[in-house]
Amino acid sequence: MELDVFLKAYKEENWKDYLEFCRGANVDYKTQLGEITLPEDIAVVLCYRFGENEATKWLHKQVPALGNIQPKELLSNERGQNILRAVLMRLPD
Repeated sequence: MELDVFLKAYKEENWKDYLEFCRGANVDYKTQLGEITLPEDIAVVLCYRFGENEATKWLHKQVPALGNIQPKELLSNERGQNILRAVLMRLPD
């Protein structure tokens, strides 16, 4: 599956460093965006990258890089969450 590319690229240490960077920006974040409950680390990075409103929209958007899957569909298990973590670290500024 094409999402395995992201899973192979995911490194826990890199994610922790990126999360620490995002936390340093003191962004406001929520672990509940609409009907979606997020792991805290993903919520911090999403709100840093997009802001709360755009993060909510992005979670519902079909993302071509994810094979047109909505990011919210990947939140149900650790594998999917790690794919999201890898994708979030690769987003251009």
